[in-house]
Amino acid sequence: TKMTDSPSQNRLRPTPKFVPPVPKTKQPVQPEKPGRSALPTPALSSPTLSHSVNNGNTSPSSISPKNSSINASSQPAVNPLAHSATIAMAPGISSSSTTQNLSPRSSGSPRVLPQKPIPLPGLPGRSSINIPSVVIPQKMQEDSSKSFLMKPPEDLTKDEMFEMVKYIRTLEAENSDLKKKKGSSISLPLSIPSRVDETKQKKEWTKIFQEATPRTGNHVQLNACSEGPLSVDDPGLLLFLQNLRSNSLRSLELQRTLFQSEAFQLLTETLKTSALVSADFGHNRFGDGPQAFLIAQAVRENHTLTSLSLEHCAIGDKAMVAFCEALTGHRTLSILNLAGNKILAKGAAALAKFVEQTPSLSTIDLSYANLRADTFQPLAYALPRLVSVTLRHNSIGDSGVELFSRGIQNFRKTTNTTPLHRLDLRSNGFSEQGCLALAEAFQPRCSLTWLDLSANSLGQEGALALAQALGTCDGSLEGLELAGVGWDGATLHSFEQKFGGAKKLHELNLWGNDLSSLEGPAAVVALLHKLRALVSINLRGTTLTSEGVIQIATAVADHANIEVLNLAAVWLSEDALGNLAKAFSRSKSLRELDLGANPIITASASLGIGSIVRVNSSIETLKLELSNYTDKPFTQLLVGIGKDRLRSLKKFDLSWNHLTVSGVRELVSHLQESPGLEWLNLEGNYLGGEAIKSLVEPLVNVPSLTSLNLAHNNLRLEGSSAISSLLLSKACGLRILSLQKNYLKDDAARAIALAIKMNATLIEIRVSDNKIGNDGALALAEALKLNTGLTFFAIDENPIGVSGLSALQEAMTRNTRISCLLPPLQAAPAHTPI
Repeated sequence: TKMTDSPSQNRLRPTPKFVPPVPKTKQPVQPEKPGRSALPTPALSSPTLSHSVNNGNTSPSSISPKNSSINASSQPAVNPLAHSATIAMAPGISSSSTTQNLSPRSSGSPRVLPQKPIPLPGLPGRSSINIPSVVIPQKMQEDSSKSFLMKPPEDLTKDEMFEMVKYIRTLEAENSDLKKKKGSSISLPLSIPSRVDETKQKKEWTKIFQEATPRTGNHVQLNACSEGPLSVDDPGLLLFLQNLRSNSLRSLELQRTLFQSEAFQLLTETLKTSALVSADFGHNRFGDGPQAFLIAQAVRENHTLTSLSLEHCAIGDKAMVAFCEALTGHRTLSILNLAGNKILAKGAAALAKFVEQTPSLSTIDLSYANLRADTFQPLAYALPRLVSVTLRHNSIGDSGVELFSRGIQNFRKTTNTTPLHRLDLRSNGFSEQGCLALAEAFQPRCSLTWLDLSANSLGQEGALALAQALGTCDGSLEGLELAGVGWDGATLHSFEQKFGGAKKLHELNLWGNDLSSLEGPAAVVALLHKLRALVSINLRGTTLTSEGVIQIATAVADHANIEVLNLAAVWLSEDALGNLAKAFSRSKSLRELDLGANPIITASASLGIGSIVRVNSSIETLKLELSNYTDKPFTQLLVGIGKDRLRSLKKFDLSWNHLTVSGVRELVSHLQESPGLEWLNLEGNYLGGEAIKSLVEPLVNVPSLTSLNLAHNNLRLEGSSAISSLLLSKACGLRILSLQKNYLKDDAARAIALAIKMNATLIEIRVSDNKIGNDGALALAEALKLNTGLTFFAIDENPIGVSGLSALQEAMTRNTRISCLLPPLQAAPAHTPI
């Protein structure tokens, strides 16, 4: 069984790939209609020059999203900003050139100030900056009291430009009729293409900032899709960065963002004076350019920031040295995430010096950092002074772990304290030798609350030493991850005999260890008797025998606190399933049972699983993914559960099985008579249109169902029409619907669009990775304009052209409640160093 990261840990996303851009012809923008004035985009917010040098590159940026999910901004249950939204835009769509391409001025049209280079002394190798074009509203042109409005644009001086910006903001404040609202979260629209009316975008940003300015504790999340950067040199984001200085926003994320020179310089200037507490610039390919150094310089002058993330930014040795030197000694920074960067010898030495000379730092993440034993040496003596250290997926080996252990001991001797509470050394290639050194370092008193040593070969002697060391934790240990450490039943038994004192341990992960011998189940049972606070135990892929499973199930049933039990991929026999039902009948705490990836191929075995759920009234979540279910065994499963018991089951995972029309009809029959299910996952069953129709039509009578996953089911038009009818029903209670990878074409998209127009319950729908083209996108765009409930819509990985994409983007500007994941229009360009 392939082992993945524990659910308790944050998963790291892949570094985005960059390819050369596809040439794109700029489209001219039509002039404003007479009588309609555009709200301006101020060029600068104070007499301090805050824009960066423009090196002459004005080509639009692009993104290339490739994932079916979006990291949307955290919002409260009731969002006071009905017009706010987060939009992940397609590449090549930027309004940075909108005001530069306006047609010649006509009567009644606003006047335009073109870009004007201004000398910028003091920056080596650069001589000027670019002031963005500013559209002057008609009202300002009629005000003869302002001398700078009477001059031709090309004659404006720098001071007059600042005066003009100040006057623009005064007008905005006078004309605003919005009431200031209270709230804790805000989302913002991003780039709008030049094909869409830019005035609306500017008005939207202005309204949002007028409401956001007096707030405290706000969070802005401007994340692009998982692959490909987001262009930020557009009037909207520049306006955002200018307003951020005086704004009370506390948390900002700008992941996967292609920073051009102007926006990046403005960002760093903003960081110096903003009230931000947390900043995340992860997945930006800064490389060995000056970006990381400039961010560090800006953060150094910021006295409120406590958390900074530059994960997967391709920062090399040279940039890492400059970054650490600039940030050393910061007084408030406590959390630093540098995961996924390539740290070599010089970078590691600089980072170690930074850790030693920055007393405020308590947490660091160096996962996937290419650390090896030779480069890790300086860090080994610096990191033990921290509270939390994450080093997963490096290659420090035994020698690196021994160095780190000596570092822990030296720090304890020097300070008589051991501040290290959380340590993650998953997948670092060390063996029993390293484990022995680590166990010695934890004594005589271990202060750990969480330890992850998964995917390392710890050996039997290592197990004994580790158990003895962890026994000195005095009840502080709360989580222990030992997945795939190469232990057999005898080794686990030795560990259990020495292990004690973990009175607060609530999560134990033994995934992937071979517990097939008699000692294995006995050791697990003994641990369950010792660890009375345990809430979750993961035994996935531990090759337990039927007798062993029954022993463990009996111990779990007698345990007062176990809520989550994972017995997936342990190859349960029919006899074991029957006995499990008897054992679990006594359990009153079990809430989630995972029996997936067990080859349940007979009717009697399915009946046994059903009996387990029927006799245990506390189980609310049942996972049976990858269980090879066909219709007949599945019918027996439902019979075993019983219609009355199915009413209290909240979540049912049947993904990646082999159900057809017959099995689906049986499921619906049970659900209709016992409507209580809230979450149903049928992904990967390849049901087809007829089976989907049989499933969906009766779901009108199951109002409790709020989440339905039908990805990978070959819906086509027949299934889509049935789903549309369900969504149009007043009795439908669905809030989340997943339809990815179903070969949906334009006709299916039109059917879904018809339902989206009228449905008021859906908050999230995904139609990613289908065959939807321009016609389908146009229909969906019209539906999105009228929908009143959706907050997230994913349509990436579809062959949509320019007209369809533009229509979707225009829909986003009208319905600003929706966060949207759109397909790319062209590939992303590589980063140009600033």
